Amino acid sequence: MITQLIGYILMLAIWSILSIRSLLMKQKNKEAALYGGLLALAAIIGCFCITKTELPSFVIPFQLLFEPIGMKLLGR
Repeated sequence: MITQLIGYILMLAIWSILSIRSLLMKQKNKEAALYGGLLALAAIIGCFCITKTELPSFVIPFQLLFEPIGMKLLGR
């Protein structure tokens, strides 16, 4: 599993360096920064998926935010 993680991170790092360099050569700095951030997020999520780590649900914060509003609208 460690070799899979190292291989995944190495491939993603090489891919991102080449892609970001090509964007920077075209003077697209904002796009390069956004692309780098998205690739970093993809690397983190991909590592969690490879190691089969259970992530907390992303629904709970939205449920806590919108459930009281819905209850008030329904009159309960």
